[in-house]
Amino acid sequence: MADTTALINTLKLLSDQTRLRILSVLDGNELTVKELTEILSIGQSTLSTQLGQMKDGQLLTARKEGQFVYYRMSRQNNETFQASMIQQLFAEIKASEWFQRD
Repeated sequence: MADTTALINTLKLLSDQTRLRILSVLDGNELTVKELTEILSIGQSTLSTQLGQMKDGQLLTARKEGQFVYYRMSRQNNETFQASMIQQLFAEIKASEWFQRD
């Protein structure tokens, strides 16, 4: 059940357009909040809220260097993560009571 909860939380995080934009910009990049606000043309407050949620959900990692915090996608978010997430979703659906009734 814990795996299902984690998967649901990840899917919720991925269901927001702003967070998807952030992930697409961070794909293969490590950027500061300032750089992200300039690229995405969104406010610092909005961005910081989204980054915090994504960091809490383990979609992003952050490292501090001097005055700056650099964000990047966590190592688990690569092609195999996407494939395993889809496989896990299908496994959970097939194991569910409502699916078995169909």
